[in-house]
Amino acid sequence: MFKVKKKGPWKQVSKLMSTMPRRVERVKHELVRGMARRFMEDMKAQLPDTPEMEQYKDSLQLRALTGPVKKDEVSYAIFSDPKEMEVAHLNEKEAVVYVEAKLGKLSELSQLAIDYSPWTVDQLPRNLPGHEVRFVHRQVTEGEVDEIRERNLKTIQQYSAQFTRAGAKFDKADEIDQPATIPDLAFQAIRMEFGIGQKPVRHWSYALHRFSGRIKEMTTSPSIYGKHVEDPNFTGWRAPMGRVRKMTLQDFLSKCKEFQERVTKM
Repeated sequence: MFKVKKKGPWKQVSKLMSTMPRRVERVKHELVRGMARRFMEDMKAQLPDTPEMEQYKDSLQLRALTGPVKKDEVSYAIFSDPKEMEVAHLNEKEAVVYVEAKLGKLSELSQLAIDYSPWTVDQLPRNLPGHEVRFVHRQVTEGEVDEIRERNLKTIQQYSAQFTRAGAKFDKADEIDQPATIPDLAFQAIRMEFGIGQKPVRHWSYALHRFSGRIKEMTTSPSIYGKHVEDPNFTGWRAPMGRVRKMTLQDFLSKCKEFQERVTKM
């Protein structure tokens, strides 16, 4: 019978092996989160320094996915969470507004506004009920705004009886009952990436191109493997990781579905 006493180097080995599962779990989180964060940073680095792009950059968020994922899986996601702004602050010459339904029954006015979207900022019905609809605006060219304005004038004239019956107010002197709008950054990002109506800014493809190199860089980093799984005296794996908000897998898939629906409207 052979017996190894936990003394000297054997004590260190035993100490390392007893904590190895938790050390490996920490390494997985460090690697996956680190790669997701660097992917996001590579995307942002390609975007120009303009007020419009700052809004897009600020909207990009990193989330730890939770929910029906395999027990040993670690998943992080990047998605856009834009901030609301007032319709009155939009540039009338370069923005159009889409009216979208919230959950619940719609009034005739709300349905008309949705059916004939998009609207120019100055033509948007002023008294849409905020509990029924929300506003989403897109950054477009002056020429596109002019085309939509001309189309809307014909629509309002053609269906004036319906708009009047629904109680639509188009006078710019009237305050908008639902002033909050969010930017359609999915639309903006796709136009930039593929150069639709503008010079391309290839930020997604750039980040994807660098991704394989980033994986190699992260997986061979001594600061990750060397300390966490080789040094029995290293206790950094116990320290809390930088806080990242959580998001359920179901919520993330809903965001993906919403993105796909926006793409089909382009």
